[in-house]
Amino acid sequence: PSHAHTFHWQSPEEKKLYDNRVYFLKRLFLCLAVCGVTFTTEDNGEALRAWPYPLASAVCHGGRLMMRLHGLDWRLVVNFLFFGETDGWNWEENGPPQPMYVRRAATHGVRLDGAITPRLSEVKTKGTAAFDRGHMGMDIPLGGLSNPTPPHRSGHLFVGPAGVPY
Repeated sequence: PSHAHTFHWQSPEEKKLYDNRVYFLKRLFLCLAVCGVTFTTEDNGEALRAWPYPLASAVCHGGRLMMRLHGLDWRLVVNFLFFGETDGWNWEENGPPQPMYVRRAATHGVRLDGAITPRLSEVKTKGTAAFDRGHMGMDIPLGGLSNPTPPHRSGHLFVGPAGVPY
């Protein structure tokens, strides 16, 4: 394409982290396509309906996905999304795999409601709860590596491997 821009990797590690992000996204979309995506129009509502929009729209524009994992350790699922195997990373020894990182703060969290049949609910964090442990993040180049960004006062910018324009 005429807008193509050549990207030069700063290091082999930077390319590896980019590849991890891409594999994560590909496996996540496959997982969502196979398992299905539902939504509710009520805060923490129980009346779930099938997601009627393109699958990619579920992860765009600051949206959050809450996944129910029945009988699975969440770390095994994240291992699969990153490495294609459930034993690809030792969380106890190494913490989260790069490019995932521990966030210092978060605007939302989750809690289990109900003693007999627990239900996962999203909550807005307040005060010091925004700084609780257990929040993780990952920067993703959703615009596509080396694709042009929307017009910016800094000039012609392109999407970098972590989604940061260059």
